[in-house]
Amino acid sequence: RVHGGLLMFAFLCHLVISIVHIPLAKHNHITVSETCIQGHCGLFRTFNSAKLNLRYLTNTTSSRLKSGFGIVDDITVDIYGDLGVLGEYFAKIDIGTPPQSFTVQVDSGSVLTAIPGRGCVVTYDGQFTRPCSSHTVNLDSSTSASLQRGCDGCPAHACSNDKCKFSVGYGDGSVISGRLYRDKLSLGDIEVSSVFIGAIETEATPNGEPFEKDSADGIMGLSYGNAQPMLGPPVIDYLIKTHHLSNVFSIRLGHGSDLQVNGTLTFGGYERDAFVGDLVWSKVVQRTLYHIHMLQFKINGYSVFSKQYKAIVDSGTTDIILPSEIRGPFFEALQSQCNNSAVMPPVGLCELDKPGHKCLLLPEDDLARYPHLEFKINGWGVHDTVSLKLAPANYMVVMGTGHRCLMIIFQNVDSVILGNSFMLGYYTVYDRGNGRVGFGAMQKANLPTTHRASAGWFDKATPQQNILLMCISVLIATSLVILIVRKIIHFAKSSRGSLRAKVALVGRLQSYGAIDKRN
Repeated sequence: RVHGGLLMFAFLCHLVISIVHIPLAKHNHITVSETCIQGHCGLFRTFNSAKLNLRYLTNTTSSRLKSGFGIVDDITVDIYGDLGVLGEYFAKIDIGTPPQSFTVQVDSGSVLTAIPGRGCVVTYDGQFTRPCSSHTVNLDSSTSASLQRGCDGCPAHACSNDKCKFSVGYGDGSVISGRLYRDKLSLGDIEVSSVFIGAIETEATPNGEPFEKDSADGIMGLSYGNAQPMLGPPVIDYLIKTHHLSNVFSIRLGHGSDLQVNGTLTFGGYERDAFVGDLVWSKVVQRTLYHIHMLQFKINGYSVFSKQYKAIVDSGTTDIILPSEIRGPFFEALQSQCNNSAVMPPVGLCELDKPGHKCLLLPEDDLARYPHLEFKINGWGVHDTVSLKLAPANYMVVMGTGHRCLMIIFQNVDSVILGNSFMLGYYTVYDRGNGRVGFGAMQKANLPTTHRASAGWFDKATPQQNILLMCISVLIATSLVILIVRKIIHFAKSSRGSLRAKVALVGRLQSYGAIDKRN
């Protein structure tokens, strides 16, 4: 029976190894598992439990895959625009009943979805300059049958005279203000109700130009709601609640034409075929914006800085923004090839720091000789740090004129912003539920590397190997216990046999008078 039990245990171990889901990471007894169907993947957070909870994704916007374990969707919409011509990326949404169609910049660095309302004006230094948009259609709240007015559900302290008002500033110095309404919003054929939407009345901008460029009507914020609690929850919170999505979204940006589909925005999961290699993860250190830590920045192995900065992964910013204090070390490292007389430097590299030389006609052969950039950031789970490499084509971006321009700028800030030019090199997954951001290389030249503070064999092993090791350990321990028990039983039986023989011998000797009974 013992041998039968061991054989049964070995069979169960084999069965578990064959069906186990591969965990991406473990932290505080929580497993984040990846499930993919036809190239679309979801991230599921599982606490230690006796319950089995399997959930699956679909690969289309409107269909659902049903199983005995539940229903989960991902919602994928197209992204338009580009970095070289328009300088931003946008998606299409519908608002109200009947629907009004708008284009909105996809912004992971803000919360509010806002569209210029009727009569919206741009101001500069307090003076009127022009209407907010060159588009013929602005948000008309008076025509929507599904619109909710007044202060019902209005965020705290935002209500005034039965009007829900807002005012919010952005990193470029712009401030937009107006009224908050609640209305129906649609992405493709997916609808959510009672979403907070800002009807912009005034755009105060630092240059007198509209808040958004002509390519986009407004903005759609996707950050954590507590970043700007006066504005109500972001759209993604409504999508998660209404359609039972995983708390994650992902963005793919492309280099293509500004008039065609040039990327994707996926709610509830990510597209496995959109990147090469594996995703690497960085912990979000502050759940307002998507803050991670940048620990080091190198150019061709030359260290520009080794100081911890907060870094924001922001799809609403065009460039990579670095603190002005590292401008000098940056260009010194970038031009390190210029001091090597044995090697002819690529075109334009030695003049990039000079006024008027940020953009240049750059042959492909010379572009390939530009250095790679390396961003060392904090990791997540067993990975202590992660190194993300950026190929020259991702920071020297081709413009509409055919020139390539350096998409890195320096400002008097104490943090780093990884904007569109960085995200061109990496498929970006915002795993809000688990507080981390994932990066998948869009090309082999950008494949990241990971580093562990201390990693033994068990840390490096696959989940199947870990389970196999555990099963072998249990079998060995059980066998040792059985062997020890058998030895004890055998010793006990032998001891009883010897004692009986001695008692019998003493009895026989006494019967012959050979032993004094008193002894």
